[in-house]
Amino acid sequence: KIFAATSQGLFYADPEKTGQSYFGNWEIITSLPDFDGKYNAVIYSGNKIYVNRNDSKFPGDSIYVIDDQCSLFNYIPGVYNRSFDRSDNGFTISSQGSIRIFDNKGLMVKNITSFGWGTPDIAQAISDNGNLWITDLKEGFLRGKTGQDYTTFELPGPVSNNVVSISSLNGKTFIA
Repeated sequence: KIFAATSQGLFYADPEKTGQSYFGNWEIITSLPDFDGKYNAVIYSGNKIYVNRNDSKFPGDSIYVIDDQCSLFNYIPGVYNRSFDRSDNGFTISSQGSIRIFDNKGLMVKNITSFGWGTPDIAQAISDNGNLWITDLKEGFLRGKTGQDYTTFELPGPVSNNVVSISSLNGKTFIA
């Protein structure tokens, strides 16, 4: 199945079916609370679906997990999640002030709230081959070896070294 988190709910479609661009070929997942609410991130890990609900009625985002049933996975008042990304053995969830690293069972194995200097303003973080690659809106592009020992990189570019998106797999990292 293909999953899409949207401002009108979490949807799925059959990847073998043609016409994915047609809205009518998608089905809404109704097991979520406020199933037609605003969902803005989704990731699949450990045979479970994790989805982020961003609702102005609550002071912070709610993360739900769907396996045989649906339940609240994580809610921290005042925390708004910026990205969900696959990692070596699980996934990462990034918010402005933290990177939470989870294993495939959904257990948090690390919570990073500092690089050893300044105040983080994290946009995205991914883990690949033991390195944690981070885009920070203040610091730019960083690498943490084994989730510590952070190094910033000065990226040559036409205007600045600001980084807003990263992707990594099997030791190859792409930066935008």
